[in-house]
Amino acid sequence: GGGGGADSLGLLLALGQPLCFGASYVWLEKAVDEHPDDLLSMTALQCLMVLGSATLALVAAAGGVDGALADARVGLEHLDAPLVASLAWTGLVSTAFTIWLCAEAFKRVSSVDASLIITSEPLWAAVVAAALLGERFAAGDVVGGGL
Repeated sequence: GGGGGADSLGLLLALGQPLCFGASYVWLEKAVDEHPDDLLSMTALQCLMVLGSATLALVAAAGGVDGALADARVGLEHLDAPLVASLAWTGLVSTAFTIWLCAEAFKRVSSVDASLIITSEPLWAAVVAAALLGERFAAGDVVGGGL
């Protein structure tokens, strides 16, 4: 029954995500140190891992392979130019390019420094939103940003 109890799997995933993300930076830094000329190969492997993880998540969310295939068929039926452009941008720029750029950055910056820079991204997004879009923040937003 549902009575507001904690979702153990959800909590485990929520805790595991930042831990795995941080560990991936340590491993990526080591790989870049050992193979500085293989950044495209590292990027391709990481993109394959993202694809594999997304596929597993789709299968789990759809209740199995048959449900995932049915969802994929529905997606293909609604494929149009704006959707293809969005998927291409997400795959090529938001995923592959940023993974490659991160690997390139590890030639110059340690994984600890990179983690600190990346975790400040929401603050930079807020600053840009305020400067370019006139976004205003409540006191709670400012307190949260300060944490």
